[in-house]
Amino acid sequence: QAETSKMACQNNEIVVVGGGLVGCLAAIFWAKRGYQVDLYEMREDFRLLENTRGKSINLALSSRGILSLKHAGLDDEVTNYGIPMYGRMIHSVNGECSSQAYSPNGEVSTTIALTILFLILILAAEKYKNIHFHFRHKLKSAVLSRRELKFDSVKHGEIMINAKTILGCDGAYSRVRQSMMREARLNYLQSYIGHVYVELIIPPRKDGEFAIEPNYLHIWPRETLMLIALPNLDKSFTCTLFIPLAMKEELITEKHVLDLFATYFPDVIDLIGSHSICHDVLNNPADELVYIKCDPHHYADHTILLGDAAHAFVPFYGQGLNCGFEDCLVLDRILVANGFDLEKSFQQYSETRIRDTDSICDLSLYNYHEMRSHVNSKVYLLRRAIDNVIFRLLPNTYIPLYTMVC
Repeated sequence: QAETSKMACQNNEIVVVGGGLVGCLAAIFWAKRGYQVDLYEMREDFRLLENTRGKSINLALSSRGILSLKHAGLDDEVTNYGIPMYGRMIHSVNGECSSQAYSPNGEVSTTIALTILFLILILAAEKYKNIHFHFRHKLKSAVLSRRELKFDSVKHGEIMINAKTILGCDGAYSRVRQSMMREARLNYLQSYIGHVYVELIIPPRKDGEFAIEPNYLHIWPRETLMLIALPNLDKSFTCTLFIPLAMKEELITEKHVLDLFATYFPDVIDLIGSHSICHDVLNNPADELVYIKCDPHHYADHTILLGDAAHAFVPFYGQGLNCGFEDCLVLDRILVANGFDLEKSFQQYSETRIRDTDSICDLSLYNYHEMRSHVNSKVYLLRRAIDNVIFRLLPNTYIPLYTMVC
């Protein structure tokens, strides 16, 4: 369903603010339960844009995310368009590589392009006659106690919407959450870490094949900075350079960039090419890394936050999107258990979900240090080996940390 020429309804049953990945999945879950859902997104329908690729972002889906997609009937389609990753491939400065399985019981992570996953979710949502998309509608303000939302619409100008239930799926800088902070007793924490990230691309080899082993998350850990690479279906790799902000600001010339890579990532120069490395590092945006916690995740019986609007993580456990998808499933299960009593369900959701998401937020910060510094250490490797042995001996008693998280 493309955006219709008239506003669907000024009095809406379920309003989803934010039509990203989590917003689309949330709309599907509520529509499956028979609710009328109106989804408002400030951006244009990305299918209408000439360049839908944008940044070459790809995402890692673990069992948390896949299970949530399964309940929406989308797991097979997503895995068909993804690439399985069985563990980490660690690259040392001297060019040596060593693999580390994610877990002793064969846990697999699936990497998929953001644009492909987005398309799968939008097309799935459009199959529901009770889901209506409203693109280019930016939330301007909200009075949540009156369930009123004011949008700026490119087509209709300023419009007022009354909603029975509001789902805030509008990301880390959520306007729904900002409105909650003005009206409710909401505890909020936002913090930036000292690193920024820049994206690069490892192209396929001249014969069209992957330049490095495709079924791994590749990591070049260098203590103060780190490079990772995830495989794409077109045989390229999306690389992310995590670098201290102060160090990034010192990279002014091509010589600065090439000296950095020659020192820390010499094997990557041939994989990407000197020209591309310099162009991408000097011209691609250096994005901030932020983590966010808030408590509660709901307001009364009418407003609830999902995904990054409720909890944003640094990406070093790859659980941001997975937890956002899992939010939709957890909330759905609680609603069913409580007979769709929204006040009781929203309260229970906040009480139970915040413990989990705060823990993953903290563990993601811990993994930030582990991935940069510890994955090559003998103590870390010994600890992992001991973890795996104990898990095989006592699988019902002892579970390694990565297996519990993912």
